[in-house]
Parts: sequence; C-alpha cells; structure tokens
Amino acid sequence: MAQKRKGPTRPQKREKAVTYGVLGGRIAPDAWVPPVVDWVSDRLRALEVARLDIVAEQAKTVQHARSVGMTWEQIGDAMGITRQTAHQRWGAAS
Repeated sequence: MAQKRKGPTRPQKREKAVTYGVLGGRIAPDAWVPPVVDWVSDRLRALEVARLDIVAEQAKTVQHARSVGMTWEQIGDAMGITRQTAHQRWGAAS
C-alpha cells in the first residue's frame, strides 16, 4: 500500500511573548529592559523616609507653635485643616 505523501504543514501558531515597557508601550520580547523595579523601590523607600521626617518636623513645629501661644484654630488654618483635626493629630504631644 502506498503511503500518502504529506504536503507542507502549517507552522504551529505560537503565543507571542509581549512585554510592556514602563509607560505601557509594547517592546520586543528580547529587548533589554532597564532595572526600573530597583529604581522605583529605592525611590519609594526614600519617599517614605522623607515623609517620616516631615511628620516629625510638623510635630516639633506644632509643639513650638503651642508653646508661643498659637491656638489650635491658628495651627489648623496654617496647615489647611480644621482646629479639631489639628488637636486630634497633635494634641497629645503638647
């Protein structure tokens, strides 16, 4: 019995690996991607340290403001919050 000769076969469809860049643009799967994650992680850590420094400086400044006679209303106005919020946030420290 003669064997059927197979004709050319279609290439299998492959899933294309698509990588998205930092700004959401498509880049080739084998393209070099900078170590953005490390940079972002370092930046987030630095921002958290800065935020904690600001919180500590605010507390010291509010304590000084209270020691020179500023009211909670004046402090709240300067901080863009209500006097009640200022007192809740820093009242225990004074």
